[in-house]
Amino acid sequence: MERRWVRLEACEIDLERRVVRRDDGDRTLTVQEADLLEHLVVRAGTPVGRGELLRHVWGYPGPHAPDTRAVDIAIRRLRSKIERDPAAPRHVVTQRGSGYRFEPLHPLERPEDVLAAPQGSVPAEPPGFVGREEVLARVDDVLAERRWVGLVGPVGVGKTRLALRAATTWWRAGRPVWWVVGTGATPAELASRIAGEGPPDVDEAAAMQRVIRVLGRRGPHVLVLDDPPEASWRSVRTLLDRLPELRVLTTSRTAPDEAAARVEVPPLPMADAVALLLARARVQRPDWGKDDEVVERIARELDGLPLAIELAAQRARVLTPTLLLEALRDRFRILSDGDASLRGALALSWSLLDDVQRQALAQLSVFRGGFGVEAAAAVVVLPEGSPWVLDWLGQLVDHSWLGTTEARGRTRFTMLESQRRFAQEQLPDGDPVRLRHLGWAVELATAKVEALRASDGDAARAELTMELPNLWEAHRAALELAPDRIVATALALDAALEEGGSVRERLALTGLATRSATEPRDLARAHLARAVVLLRMARAEEAGGDLSEARAAARRLVEPALLARIENRDAARLAEQGAREEAATVARSALELASAIGDRFEQALAHGTLGQLAAVARDLPTAERHHRAMRTLADELGSWRLQLRARGQLATIARAHGRLADAEQHTRVALALAREHGDVVREALLLVNLASLAGVAGRQEEALSHVDAALVLHRSVGDRVGELRALANGGILRVGAGRPAEGRAWLEEAVGLADAGDDGRQVGAIHGNLGVCLLQLDDARSARRHLERAVELVGGFPSAYFHVHLAVAASEVDDPDAARAALETARPGLSGPVADGLIAVAEAHRALADARAGDPEAEARAMALADRARSTRSRRGAGDLTSALLPGELDAALAVLSRAMQRHEGVTPT
Repeated sequence: MERRWVRLEACEIDLERRVVRRDDGDRTLTVQEADLLEHLVVRAGTPVGRGELLRHVWGYPGPHAPDTRAVDIAIRRLRSKIERDPAAPRHVVTQRGSGYRFEPLHPLERPEDVLAAPQGSVPAEPPGFVGREEVLARVDDVLAERRWVGLVGPVGVGKTRLALRAATTWWRAGRPVWWVVGTGATPAELASRIAGEGPPDVDEAAAMQRVIRVLGRRGPHVLVLDDPPEASWRSVRTLLDRLPELRVLTTSRTAPDEAAARVEVPPLPMADAVALLLARARVQRPDWGKDDEVVERIARELDGLPLAIELAAQRARVLTPTLLLEALRDRFRILSDGDASLRGALALSWSLLDDVQRQALAQLSVFRGGFGVEAAAAVVVLPEGSPWVLDWLGQLVDHSWLGTTEARGRTRFTMLESQRRFAQEQLPDGDPVRLRHLGWAVELATAKVEALRASDGDAARAELTMELPNLWEAHRAALELAPDRIVATALALDAALEEGGSVRERLALTGLATRSATEPRDLARAHLARAVVLLRMARAEEAGGDLSEARAAARRLVEPALLARIENRDAARLAEQGAREEAATVARSALELASAIGDRFEQALAHGTLGQLAAVARDLPTAERHHRAMRTLADELGSWRLQLRARGQLATIARAHGRLADAEQHTRVALALAREHGDVVREALLLVNLASLAGVAGRQEEALSHVDAALVLHRSVGDRVGELRALANGGILRVGAGRPAEGRAWLEEAVGLADAGDDGRQVGAIHGNLGVCLLQLDDARSARRHLERAVELVGGFPSAYFHVHLAVAASEVDDPDAARAALETARPGLSGPVADGLIAVAEAHRALADARAGDPEAEARAMALADRARSTRSRRGAGDLTSALLPGELDAALAVLSRAMQRHEGVTPT
């Protein structure tokens, strides 16, 4: 309200602060007293009944207010604060038989200090309005520019409630507002409501003239028509033509007249939907909804529709959130309270469609997660002579049965789940639409999976991810209706889930594909896909069996492209198992096959594997040559993912050469690529790599800043795998920065996440790093437990590294046999000065254990081994990949050894 002061005979009242200023001392009004006074003031000179006050001030719903003395009691209290003599009130007076009336300071000449009384009629607004600030602001903005605003949206989205909030706000601000419900939008009814009581005009033109004459005398005003029939659009246009100061707000399920500015009312944002659900449910049970996750799932299942939320909240009397979520499987029975139901509202909206629109909508219900124009045209079959696909899609958008978004430069249509379920119920039994949808999905997925390795592979992967709900729906249809399509849908889902999906889910899909495949090509693709998942889970032996099956099937096909893919994955498996020579042979075979057919993608992967193998063998020039070839091929393909991978390997090689600046440059280029393409997960991974480089360079605070930022990014997108990697690296960096207690806390949190995951290698690596940290904290017994877990799960170089530390832990707890076995396992997998130093440290710990067991020569051996370990520090340099991968590990291990020697009686460290 523009003016918030009221001047009376005995006082001045600040309604904003609810303060009554009087000569005999100030008083304070309650919120209810201030609302009561304001309601009376804006109707100065007009009697206001108790029923109206109960509805507008106390918030009682409906036209019939309860029989209560609440108004009379409040009036007495108000008079005691504002009147000079409450027993003979001057301003709030009683009008017998009608209620109460406010009289201003001067009856014949009301001063500007008295609030102006708005004209019009607005229903009482129920309490508890939630959210919608942005939409309300948009309505205000659009109505300031355009004279007719139409609120449109699906059934139950809250158009009426939103319009009522807007109308109430305007009315309280002193703006004349006239509210008319649906059928009351005829000229005769408008005349009766706006121009005064009395019999409605029989003649429509006369009635309209009476409305125009009355409204024309009242200046700027707003007419709100709630769900009027389309026949009333002509009346609205007439009013707008004749009344230049008139503004009109309408609500409707269908698009309003073309003269109106359309404002979409979307479902509630998730936070507001949860707030509304809790507010309404806790009226039934104050303690309802303590499990935030379940409540959010309910709100999401209800599409954020206020009507559905209000109806669901009524069930809080008898259902916990978990039971309510389960009950929503039968949503239309649950979302009904006798007087209102979601099904009834949807049925009314359905009745407004024509036959073609209903048939189209029923068939569109087979889509999950949205669809494009091409998909709709491929799946929906309508009678001959029906409108063009874009026409009936546009009509369904106008009727608010479909929503639209933009995805990858194209329009994508969506349907709320409640609408989809209702439309699905209208499908005739035996309709073949699911088979058409399955055929469309298989054709799309087959093309996109093949395109993953081409220049537009990134776009193909994005489209597969976008269509993931449709792929699941197609897979269910294949399981029920078309067994010959199971392999195609399972492998398409596996490809779509490759980044961010559960590996256990992928293993189940690829396993089903291998069991369902009968044709050689399907067998090869299925076994190859399963092998890739098994390698991700560190189950290399099993992966080897699948790759053998895939290779045999591919050779029967004589298909070099598929065989090159299989050879590349097998080379990666062999490298992981430490069979470097065999891995190099298989990788060269893959490179030869791919080069012969011009498959640059597989060439790039083969170069990557050969580069990694050369790096492990300390042949860094060869490694760098292969990775530069990989980067060139990635550039030719335009695959930023391959470019990222090549840059990452080049960074590792540069780091091994001691060229930390080059390593950092490669990493920053890769980071820029990830940010350019909006890949938050890879951005976070590269921040961890930058942190490691900063740690090697001694920039500890910068390193910790990078890894902390990476952890925030991983958590922002719910990437649990990345989160635990950031935690693990953050722990390692804190240990390296001389903060082992902090490092232990980070690593223990990472272990908690890792043990619940699927990636065996990652679980093992984190257990191993925690074990190394615990050794530095002199907790050898706990360290041994974690290191034993690590060597069970990891292979190759990490396994050898953790075996060295396991030997130290076993020695510290006086288990020489275990220490000896661990060292014998570690030696073949390590090379280079740092590795030599670490092995010497482990042997020194074993010598100390022998000395504790009574070996008189063991102390001297321990001293000599310690000296040998320290001497290796001066031999580190370019070409030592182990040194690049394990910065500071030898120094930390020597510190642990020094403390162990200090504890051993008779040995003084030098």
